[in-house]
Amino acid sequence: MDQEERIKTMETEKRQVGGDHYVKHRIQPWSIIDAYDLNYYEGNILKYLLRSKENRVEDLQKLIHYAEKEISNLNKINKEPLRFT
Repeated sequence: MDQEERIKTMETEKRQVGGDHYVKHRIQPWSIIDAYDLNYYEGNILKYLLRSKENRVEDLQKLIHYAEKEISNLNKINKEPLRFT
């Protein structure tokens, strides 16, 4: 990666489209997602967990919804019945 690409990457990581509920924190959710190689559903679980919006219940419901989908995906891979408890 050349200097210009590094600068562009740094600029991308310091801005947020649509609010500031992520960029106001020291660590961005996508940094954790990348570091742990999380998939789409796992990344969204993390994203909704780390959000600090007024409607915390809704964010946690979204987190649960993504967790249920990931469990469903894993059960399909493992050919196991869907279990949420």
